[in-house]
Amino acid sequence: MIRIYANPGLSRRMMFSTIVIVLVIIFGLYELYAAMRAAPGEAGFGFLFAAAFILGGLYGLRQLNTDYGDMVVSVDADGSTGPAKIVVWRPFMSKTLEGPVDKLSNWRFEVRQPRPNLRIPTVFAEHPDHKRPLRFEVGPGITIGEPFRALAPDAFAAFGKASAAS
Repeated sequence: MIRIYANPGLSRRMMFSTIVIVLVIIFGLYELYAAMRAAPGEAGFGFLFAAAFILGGLYGLRQLNTDYGDMVVSVDADGSTGPAKIVVWRPFMSKTLEGPVDKLSNWRFEVRQPRPNLRIPTVFAEHPDHKRPLRFEVGPGITIGEPFRALAPDAFAAFGKASAAS
């Protein structure tokens, strides 16, 4: 198998975010422990801080999974119809989809704009073993092989037009 798509920066960025959120949850658990061990009447805002940090951290993990749980880290394949291994990012353990690469369907190109000053060119594809569309970032620093481009010629043609226009 050869690597036909790779987004190495995604794993680093998302693992850093996950570590920060886990540290926030650990701090919340420490605050909860400290508040429970305090003498009566001395806990102050300890329980409130504990709840804020723990619930905020859990919300952060949920948002991280919702916003980035469909991002593809890499695709290894043998040709355009051979077996493929697609690695999808998850907060604690990546999900691997295996099978023929032609299981991917409904390719399309969109420019996502999560913030007014940020535009992310993205190619979407459907996979029967994944409930939501897979997202492939297609910008600078991302390795895109010719076999990957051959899987979605219309989507990459739209990407070429959008890149030329900006």
